[in-house]
Amino acid sequence: MVICVGGGLQINREFKRRGIPRDFGPLGRRNKTFREKQLARNILEKNQIKVQDFLAKKGITAVVIIPVLDLGSVLCHVNGDTLVEVAYIGFDDLFVITTEVRKADKEKDFGNLRRVQVIGFPKNFPGESVNWNFSNKESCGKPSQRGVIACLKEAVMFKTWKDFVGKTIAVLVSGGLDSTAIIKWMTEKGIRVIAITVDFAQPDENDLSDIPRRMKAAGAVEAYLIDGKAKLAEYMLKVIQGLACYDGRYMLTTSIARMAAVAVALPTIRKVGADAVSHGSTGKGNDQIRFELALAALAPDLEMYVPWRDQSFIDELGGRPEMIHYCENFGLVISATLEQPYSTDANFAGLTHEAGILEKLTTATSAVKFVMGNSPFDAPDKKTRVKIIFKAGRPVAVNDVEMNLEEIFLTLNAIAGENAIGIGLDQIENRVLGLKSRGIYESPGVTLVFIAYLIMVGVIIDDESRLYLDITSRMFAKAVYGGKFFHPVSAMLQAAIASAARFITGHVTLDLYKGTYDVVEIDGGPNCLYCEEKASMDKKQENLHVWSQGWVAWAADTVRNLAAAGQTGEA
Repeated sequence: MVICVGGGLQINREFKRRGIPRDFGPLGRRNKTFREKQLARNILEKNQIKVQDFLAKKGITAVVIIPVLDLGSVLCHVNGDTLVEVAYIGFDDLFVITTEVRKADKEKDFGNLRRVQVIGFPKNFPGESVNWNFSNKESCGKPSQRGVIACLKEAVMFKTWKDFVGKTIAVLVSGGLDSTAIIKWMTEKGIRVIAITVDFAQPDENDLSDIPRRMKAAGAVEAYLIDGKAKLAEYMLKVIQGLACYDGRYMLTTSIARMAAVAVALPTIRKVGADAVSHGSTGKGNDQIRFELALAALAPDLEMYVPWRDQSFIDELGGRPEMIHYCENFGLVISATLEQPYSTDANFAGLTHEAGILEKLTTATSAVKFVMGNSPFDAPDKKTRVKIIFKAGRPVAVNDVEMNLEEIFLTLNAIAGENAIGIGLDQIENRVLGLKSRGIYESPGVTLVFIAYLIMVGVIIDDESRLYLDITSRMFAKAVYGGKFFHPVSAMLQAAIASAARFITGHVTLDLYKGTYDVVEIDGGPNCLYCEEKASMDKKQENLHVWSQGWVAWAADTVRNLAAAGQTGEA
């Protein structure tokens, strides 16, 4: 949903209070001064924040913007002038719609326009909603110039269940409470549902093979369980090679799994001839963005239907208690209970604990019951030695036993998990929508491979290449976290990352102990840049000390020039 926020009435009142003449605009005698524009902009931005807060409380997902052009009196009349000179990008659909509205307003012909929902603001905000169907001329009219919120649902292809009655929707499901309730609800509305679950060896699921049966019991006409472990392993390796940790720590295990799920499920979605695709992600989280951006990149022709953005679904099943009660009324088997203190999301790469009691920052990390391993307090009182062998950037063996990538992650999950490596990362992070959220993560095998890979990078990759890799790692982490794994920027970053990864050949041996490790041995292989003889502080190659003199003298002379120009000293 795109929401454009106005504020004409407040601006008029404030200008009047300050004695500012209103003889400006396209037909006026003058342009606004910078101060006047800044004042108008501040008022609009306050409206924007107020609307964002209100929508967040209601659980409504929307992009809230302030106008960058005169949207026309039909939608958002703001003194007939462009009040904001900030350039927003990415709202081409909005621009097209508003241009059509302005043209229709001028010609008094609204027959070809789509429906627009308008809510008065601020007098009756968040008051009643007024719907205009522009195909009915009698229902048209200019909204109040108090400043309005124009909810351009059609501009972002917003759909309700009524648009899909009798059609086929492929739903990506995990098999839990949300999945069961959504499938039953959609089926009851007359939608033909195909349930698709991707097998990522989820450690929090007792019997993945039973999910298709449960989804059919909920009303799905077909239900598929597709093996996605190999795809996830490959995608996860790209994250490790890119040294991509979001906000510096999170290994992106859930983020990249969403990309793998879409890639793996898409052939089945095509095979069943689905008219649209759906998912069960809520309106406040990141996963809705990840699923939909991935689908937009790989299957731009497919429509999306999102129950959590359909007001009918929210009104009927907008919370956990409502969904549990709904499923129980239909006799559907669910494991969820109202007593569960938090939720989990898992795949073999990692597990996330979030929501519930964890939303309180006074809840300790120890409140979580770990699934993939021990906490450092419960780990064995002895060291465990592990050797990881790399070839051209890929881990190929553990303790000299060759394995495929999927087997390596699963094997290291057991070893690292037992010794509390990658268990219990407690992080407050920045969601894509701008909210702060808390997650407690488990990713033992992935974390151990990352540690070993980072050690190999240290002995193989040169200084300038490492600096570039550090820059790309942050960009790649942000792209993956935000669902842009299939975006051109991700492809560019992966090309740079792969260029460095091809040199990573050798092995690392570590002793693991209660969440930490000792480096036992590093073999940098044929591409190793570390040279013990040259790096030694002992008297081995005296000429190296002499060679450094010229470099230091040149660098010092550059600094002396800065000092002479008065550009050095304490900050």
